[in-house]
Amino acid sequence: MITFSFVNYSKHFVACQRSFVIGGLRSCSSSKTKCNFDKPFLVKLQHRSVLKLSGKDSLDFLQGLVTNDVLQLPSQQCMYSMMLDTRGRIMHDFIMYWLPHDSDLQVLLECEQESKDTILKTLKMYKLRKKVKIAGECESSVWQALGPNALDFDTVNSLFTAKSKSLLFKDPRTPLLGWRIISEQLEVSDDSTKPLENYHAHRLKLGVPEGANDLPIGKCSPLENNIDLMNGISFSKGCYLGQELTARTYHTGVIRKRLMPFMTETGLTLQYNDRIKSSDGKVTGKIRSSNSKGQGLALMKLESLQMKHFCSDNEILPYKPEWWPENLER
Repeated sequence: MITFSFVNYSKHFVACQRSFVIGGLRSCSSSKTKCNFDKPFLVKLQHRSVLKLSGKDSLDFLQGLVTNDVLQLPSQQCMYSMMLDTRGRIMHDFIMYWLPHDSDLQVLLECEQESKDTILKTLKMYKLRKKVKIAGECESSVWQALGPNALDFDTVNSLFTAKSKSLLFKDPRTPLLGWRIISEQLEVSDDSTKPLENYHAHRLKLGVPEGANDLPIGKCSPLENNIDLMNGISFSKGCYLGQELTARTYHTGVIRKRLMPFMTETGLTLQYNDRIKSSDGKVTGKIRSSNSKGQGLALMKLESLQMKHFCSDNEILPYKPEWWPENLER
């Protein structure tokens, strides 16, 4: 059984230095893109699992496999990253946590529940002679704090009672996602919780992809899916799996598409890979995921963003999330 210390890991989020110009694109200012909750609440993320790595080579082992600079994890405490294949395509996305008071140099790796076994198999395949212990799913659960004042530590702390030691972090992808809580047992009142769909609706409105539904395994590149904007990649670290194509794309500045949030007026659920077209019939993007509330994510051609867009006779309204850099150079 893993035990934790209850710690406030509020980190300063540095604005992404690389940006892209999206002239004339609407920003996330419409009331339809806002999450109108009347009070803060918790959501249990049943679709997420927590794996554990321990041993003196844990950080060096992960450093050669993932996109972010894992050697900075002890100072940052919480870090978003991806694992790529040899072609530089996304295989898995996850959040890593550092256990600062554990003498065994433990790292928790929060991943999608359905991808857990595949990730474990991959980690064990690359382990070789590294002094790393890779454990399966631990007993910890993952929660998210959302709603008004959900960025305030004391407000979030008042929503629950920890029956075991817990960890509390600001979401490393964007602070607007609120707090991530890792705990083996929380005591939470019914009026302090909401169903999982509220979490997914919130992150879709913010344009944050998560898991294989939004990031199909082996089919999409990290930069087109905003890994740089979500603090999930280091361009100064050494080699890692899939680095070559990612680094070349970044340094040449050729990123013609971006995964963006969109709204529809009808609330119709659109299907993966449905084509988005302009009024003159040109393909301007493809649906990645959507829900019945008319929210979704789509991979859009940046050069076409000032046009009107349609999918299955429904107008698609892509918008720039409020947490993106104000000026995007390409």
